[in-house]
Order: sequence, then structure tokens, then C-alpha cells
Amino acid sequence: MNFVKEFLKRPAGSAAPRLNLDGIVSQRLPYHMSSIRWHGDSRPSCAVIAVHDVFSTGKSWSPFIRSLSQLPVRSSEQQHNSLAHPNNNEVLTTTTPADVYAVDLRMHGKATALTADLEQSFLLQCAADITAFRAAYVPRGTKLHLVGMGVGAQVCALASLAMPTDVNSLTMLMPSGDSAVTSSSCTLDSVKERLQTLSDVMGEATNWEELQQLLKKRIPNEWERMLLLQHVVTRTSANDPSSPLFTCQSRAGELVNDGYDLAWPTAKLVAPEGEATPVYSGKATLLHHGLSQCVSDALKVNFPTLEAHSVPSFGFLSNGTADVDLAARIGEAMSLVTVAEQPALGLP
Repeated sequence: MNFVKEFLKRPAGSAAPRLNLDGIVSQRLPYHMSSIRWHGDSRPSCAVIAVHDVFSTGKSWSPFIRSLSQLPVRSSEQQHNSLAHPNNNEVLTTTTPADVYAVDLRMHGKATALTADLEQSFLLQCAADITAFRAAYVPRGTKLHLVGMGVGAQVCALASLAMPTDVNSLTMLMPSGDSAVTSSSCTLDSVKERLQTLSDVMGEATNWEELQQLLKKRIPNEWERMLLLQHVVTRTSANDPSSPLFTCQSRAGELVNDGYDLAWPTAKLVAPEGEATPVYSGKATLLHHGLSQCVSDALKVNFPTLEAHSVPSFGFLSNGTADVDLAARIGEAMSLVTVAEQPALGLP
């Protein structure tokens, strides 16, 4: 492969080629910050930038953060499939304090007012935002981990290619399998369907309770309903009485309806003959449902160290509940969670 030839002929010690984001104007993203630290632990923190899926916000990472905060726990209390537990004295524990920055992408959450350029890739624009965020908020020398869900995983992957020497680990969560890895078609179809459902229900409901009940009948999953309802605003007395009772403040609909470029930017990631392909050679993990080997191999052109693992359930990512086991799996991918042979602080 051309990539292998280019990699082998590169001089020893030379930097891996980066994804070029020149010409893309970054914007300052709002974020929700949480610190995970044991009492009395004075070690420096690592940084985790967590990126949500389309039609979501940084708040969607709250159950993950809450689950990590429950560590340490005894291994006998969890069925952590990716780690071996030969005895009940082992515990799942965090390896280092962590500052988690759960950002809101453009046109989502607190970043609703931030626009995107129709003439450029939305994913690349968001990747530029993440690289700018690191430069603005993460001190130099701090270990940095990127974790993303769905479209957020794509953004993190591109950001790691743009700053490969600054990222210690990349963790991609892809519940949709193949279609979500190299394109956004499956995700966007789902978003369109959910947005249409919400629009229909808002037109039928006469009060907030009825809105919730109608939405529950059409979208049984509580977590999906919560993601939708957080964007709904009720008309106040100050509004025009003839205006709709409910409106949706999210601009995610614009992403799927107004012609934004949400395709995986393959042309930017596979260099032509004689040119260097951007590579991230740090720790890269993909947790997925139903990923085929051909897609995994294709990703290894840009992520040669990628390890793909099938996950039977994405826990809180689908139902909003705290799931210590899943949080530990994600934390393990970032080298943030490990098994300790001795009981951790606070455990009898």
C-alpha cells in the first residue's frame, strides 16, 4: 500500500503527516466541565474532551461521568468483560485524576448560535473547533484523551489526525456499526425521523403533559425522548398568542435539511500517489455494534494501531442510566481505568 511505503521511507524521528485544517475558521465551543479526583489526590489531571452525537449536547455525557465517579468498585460487583478478574480482592479503579470537558458542537446546545459554513465539511469544521479548544483550555504537557459518540466519534478521529502528537488516546463509540463509521447517512436518517416525530407531536399537544405522553407512544426509549425534549420551548404569555405553543430550538434540523456537507471526508484522508497520508499512531479504540472487517481495515490506513471491539450494549448511551461497567470499558480504552490488585482507597 502507498501508505506503508510512505511511512517506511520517512526519516527516523520525523513527524507523522497531519490532517491539514488550514482555511477552516474555528469557533470557541462552550463546554460542561467535571473533575474526577479522589480526596487528597494531588497528582496532575489528564484531560478528556468528550464529543456528543448529532442532535445531542455535552450533557449527554453526564451518566458516563457519574459512573466514573462511582469508582473504585470491587471487580466482583461488575461483569467487566474486557478485563480478567482472578480474585475478589481486585477493584476497578481510575488510574489518574481527570478533567472532563464535554463540549457542545456548533448548532447544538449552548453553541446553537455558532454557525457552520455550507461550503466546507461540517465534520472538518468541528474538528478544527476541537483543536482550537485544546489549545485554549488544555495546558501544554497535559495528557489528552478524545472520546466521541457517533458523529462526535468522527469529529474526534479527524481532530486526532490534525494533532496526532498532542492526543494520547482516541476512543470512538459507534452503536450503528459500519454505516456510522465512514458516513453519516444512517445517523441522519434517524435524526430526520425523530425530528419529524417531534414536529408532529408538538402540533397535536395542548399542554406539556400531553406532549410527553404523545411522544412516549411514538418513541418508547426514554433517553431519546429526553434528548428531544431538552430542545422544546413552551410559548410564554409575552409571545404572540397565535404563535405555536411549542417550538424546537435545536438547529440540528438544518444539518439534515439545508445541504450541509456531513460526509466522511475520504478525499482529505487518503493521499494521492507520492503524497503523505495523515496518520494517528497513538492508542485508538473503536467500540461498536456489527463492524465488518473491511471497514476496520479501511480505518487502519489512518489509524494503524486501531483496536475494534464489539459491545453488546451501550448502556447509558441508549437509556440514560448510569452504567459503571460500560464507563469502565470506555475508561480502559483511554487508559483511565484499570484493575488494581489491592483494595482501593475507601473500600474495606
